[in-house]
Amino acid sequence: MGKTVKASFCFKSFNTIFEADTPKSTTMIGNKFFAAIPFLFVLTLAVQAQTLEEIEKKAFDTYNAKDYTTSKILFQKLLNQGKKEGYIYWNIALCSSFLEEYDFSNENYQLAIPFYQGDNENLGTLYANIADNYSSLKKQEQALTWYDKAISLDTKYKGKYLWNKGSVYFVMDKLTEANDYYKQAIPFYSDKIESQARLYKYIGDNYKTLADYQNAIESYNKGIALNPEEVGDIYWDRGIAYYWLQNYSGAIGSYQSALSYYTADESKATLYSNIAGCYNKMDDKTDAIQYYEKAIALNTEKSGSYLWSLAGILSDQKKYDEAINNYLKATSYYNDDPENVASLYSNIANNYTNLKEYDKAIENYTSSISKSPDNSKYLYYRGKANYIYLNNQAAAKPDFLKTIEMEKGRETIYTAYAKGFLGDKEGAIYLMNKLETQMKEPWEKSTHFYNYACLYALLSDESNAIAYLDKAITEGYSNYDWILKDDDFNFIKYKKSFKNLMEKHNIPFTIEMPSVEELITNEVRSVLNVWLVKGEFETSAQYQERIKNTDQKIKEIQNKVTQKLMKEELDAINFKDFFLGRYDADRQAFQLNYPNMEPIAVEVPIAEAPSFKENVAKLEFSGQKMVVSQNKWVLSYLKIKNPVTLKIYAFDITKQPDYDPSNLFALNVGDLNLDVDKNLATKPSSKQEVTKANIYSIPDIDKEIPINPTKDENSFALVIGNENYVNEIKVPFAHNDAGSFKNYAEKVLGIPANHIHFAKDATYGQMLTELEWLANVIKAYNGKAKVFVYYAGHGMPDENSGTAYILPVDGNSTISKTAVKLDEMYSMLSQLPAEKITVFLDACFSGAARSGDLAKGRGVKIKPKENVVNGNLVIFSATSGNETAFPYAEMQHGLFTYYLLKKIKDTNGLVNYQELAAHLSTTVYQQAVVINNKPQTPTVVASPVLGESWKDFQLSGK
Repeated sequence: MGKTVKASFCFKSFNTIFEADTPKSTTMIGNKFFAAIPFLFVLTLAVQAQTLEEIEKKAFDTYNAKDYTTSKILFQKLLNQGKKEGYIYWNIALCSSFLEEYDFSNENYQLAIPFYQGDNENLGTLYANIADNYSSLKKQEQALTWYDKAISLDTKYKGKYLWNKGSVYFVMDKLTEANDYYKQAIPFYSDKIESQARLYKYIGDNYKTLADYQNAIESYNKGIALNPEEVGDIYWDRGIAYYWLQNYSGAIGSYQSALSYYTADESKATLYSNIAGCYNKMDDKTDAIQYYEKAIALNTEKSGSYLWSLAGILSDQKKYDEAINNYLKATSYYNDDPENVASLYSNIANNYTNLKEYDKAIENYTSSISKSPDNSKYLYYRGKANYIYLNNQAAAKPDFLKTIEMEKGRETIYTAYAKGFLGDKEGAIYLMNKLETQMKEPWEKSTHFYNYACLYALLSDESNAIAYLDKAITEGYSNYDWILKDDDFNFIKYKKSFKNLMEKHNIPFTIEMPSVEELITNEVRSVLNVWLVKGEFETSAQYQERIKNTDQKIKEIQNKVTQKLMKEELDAINFKDFFLGRYDADRQAFQLNYPNMEPIAVEVPIAEAPSFKENVAKLEFSGQKMVVSQNKWVLSYLKIKNPVTLKIYAFDITKQPDYDPSNLFALNVGDLNLDVDKNLATKPSSKQEVTKANIYSIPDIDKEIPINPTKDENSFALVIGNENYVNEIKVPFAHNDAGSFKNYAEKVLGIPANHIHFAKDATYGQMLTELEWLANVIKAYNGKAKVFVYYAGHGMPDENSGTAYILPVDGNSTISKTAVKLDEMYSMLSQLPAEKITVFLDACFSGAARSGDLAKGRGVKIKPKENVVNGNLVIFSATSGNETAFPYAEMQHGLFTYYLLKKIKDTNGLVNYQELAAHLSTTVYQQAVVINNKPQTPTVVASPVLGESWKDFQLSGK
């Protein structure tokens, strides 16, 4: 006769496990609570052997001692000696579960099930324990199935099963479903306040994760209303929900309520910090500072972060010295975290910049670099500070060059900015366009547009900076405080266009305007810094000659800047809005008093004064001009017409008795403290001249191309170079590649010029048209045509099938219908009656994220499929597998195309396909590793119809 077993439970929730209603002890193993339930035995009528009783007693003793391995062995021994009872299987399963042998545990639970048919309470517990094991095995669907079985028995433990099923859904990240089951569980705990409160908390937590903060707060409120003993964490979580709802007062109230439940300094300090953050959001800096100081005073491990936050508020209040002091204190809490220390020194540098102590700013950026030498942004920051604030291009240039070098192959906005400062505006914009292809999420795109605006502002391009900032805000960029503080916008933030943009988006505009002279000086400096950079196509001698005229250029820029600012100032003045003073008969002049401008005296002959005064509302104004004098705008000229008498009067500052031309503002070189690149401002050495010549010299393969005097009238070529894409990034040197192949086709391969169709930046329609031309030619020559197809540009894979395409310049890499399918092109060519068709593809194919690969290589990687190659078709491809077809920047060609043409040049085209394939495979692979530190292995695919004969094909057709 079997023994009965009281239900044994292993319930999972987030932090607390709730046991069965009957009294039991709990033991904690790892982070899990298990019910260690004393087993109740009913004596059997049969007399058991003493040895079995001893074994059983020892099995239970070792179980209670948590020696689950020994206990399991002893229970199994009982089975082996014939004691096959449900509770034996059950306890073997329990031991196995504690030993994390979940599959074996479930086997034994299921062996126990037949012994408890009709006993729904124990059956439900068995089902729940099986479910728990499946959950531990991360087999959540099976866990749900077994919990459903337990729930269907409708025992007194149904609430616990519902709770655990909700927890499984939580693990599966199905939070809505989890909440459904937590809510169903609540009525089963009507007499257990703590359990109900926990469930309401977990429901609130799930709503909070789902960003449904209002429902989260309602759930937390229900938990709090039950007044459980442990309610501090519910108040805390409610504070977080209020914070994300931007109900900062509600958050503060919740955090303050939570404080009374926590005694540990770490928890109290975190709550003080949270309260401070809310006050800061409410722009209550005083209380924010007070609570950060409370958090800091507890001197916990997180005090460094609280000092950091406090320093940020002090910096916002323009208390830069205090901010610096707190940032310095914070560094002592990050001794084992050099990255954070580097960031703190960078913040210190920013505050010194605000104090206009630029040398100290440079020192602290240098400290950032020493702490984080692999972080290129600090090099960029130091370079920018030298360039913008100290006008020291000589010191800035190495940092910009190092930034570019460090980010090679993993470029960020800092490379783009550095290129901009070095005068490579096109390279900077190209890189920004390239980076844009990697942005997928809306917030990434809005941030990228913001960064684009920064670039244009740094390049002193007002219109584009404003346009991209407008686009960023429209797309969702909302850190308005930073927009107003960002020194990248110093060139535009004081302009009318910037103010108009802020008003357009209802952004509070509270910038402290610099003085007029500072405004003009800063703008002149920004424009001049761009002018002082040596141009890409400017020789050193030309640059030296140009910068001799720097003083003249300053005057030219100042005049342009002043005229623009003057117009903005004049546009804001209504010249009819004045108060006419009493006529001064002795001076024969009227005084015109303007609300926001110094009064002016206009000479009017005494005989004409009555009419002037009588018709004051009809006066017409023109010719307005202003000058900067003693650091403010003053009117310098104004023409006034009396439309009744047609008399004209004028105000001219130069004719005023107190006029002093020395008060007028004018800049010269000394005022700007310029420090241009001395290496460029002096005569270059011969070594520099050689380097310069090498950079811009014609690549060797494009010089002295061999000429084949014989023309092959049966040969044709279609050559396409797609470089400038509408929807994708540019393909460097694709035009060079295609142009050079065209030259070789004509000069070396002997193809008549009128037999070559050459297309740069071909659209989808153009590519189809060219392929149709090729098909018609092949048909017309009826088996005698020798055809070459060359393509350089982007390729793309179909996401589902992996089928390769070549991409027209108006195509979109996410829409395969906008591209030319290689399988179909090969199939079409294979079916045509040609003597031989040779295809060269300098492109590549990848199954990875397109944006990433487009950003790194010359295109999306392409590998032709062999099953579509038939007829007399041979294909040379730049890559194999998932490799990238790299550019060879030094030679201004694709790496594959360069060595293809070099082999043709070196052999005068007298090379067979086997030799050419071996050369490309070996040479390109080696050079790719040397130049790009990555492999690139060209491949050749020939139609099976050709057998081995393709290897003897001659490139020149001879």
